[in-house]
Amino acid sequence: MPITSPEGNVYTTTRLLLAEDDPVNQMVTKSILTKCEMNCANASFPREENFNRDEFVNRNLGDFGLCRDVARIFFDQGPAYIQEIRTALELQDNEALRRNSHKLKGAAANMALPRLSETAALLEVAAKEKQPEQAGKLISELEQRFDQAAKAVNELLPVTLPLPGDTDSAPQRKTQPLAS
Repeated sequence: MPITSPEGNVYTTTRLLLAEDDPVNQMVTKSILTKCEMNCANASFPREENFNRDEFVNRNLGDFGLCRDVARIFFDQGPAYIQEIRTALELQDNEALRRNSHKLKGAAANMALPRLSETAALLEVAAKEKQPEQAGKLISELEQRFDQAAKAVNELLPVTLPLPGDTDSAPQRKTQPLAS
């Protein structure tokens, strides 16, 4: 069951085999949420950012070459993740939708792309709770967040990425110029 904090962050908890009105269950759930909220509060990037360059560079030990490689791999594979999510939604395969949303959520979090990761997390929750209408609404938001992430990474990291929406798989793909 997703729980929304006062700040609007959505958290999910693992259900314990206890009654929902059981005081032990409530105490454990509150403890889990408190830890989640503390982790979010202590995160090194605000949730409204599309990309946190410093966080990403730190995760890659300050190695800009590695950052460029990781970013290229992520943005090369990202459209396939999104297509897998779309296909799962069309086939009404909630488990595949949950699994693929979870993969994208983690990959985006590792790239320090909080908006994209959060949208993928919402899709994962919609799949878990078998809410295809909600998932359908989130697909276009997910694609928009992916495009925003690609632009933000291109602006803040010295890497040239394919333009969002470019489906040409030839080696000489159009690229968006870097901002210096």
